[in-house]
Amino acid sequence: MSTTAEITRPGQASRGANDEARDVYVTLVVGG
Repeated sequence: MSTTAEITRPGQASRGANDEARDVYVTLVVGG
């Protein structure tokens, strides 16, 4: 899913990965 976004938008790859990682972090910390 994110792979397609990275291929489509190489410039947004790092940002997308960063946001995705943050979402996982928030989910683990907040628990929701």
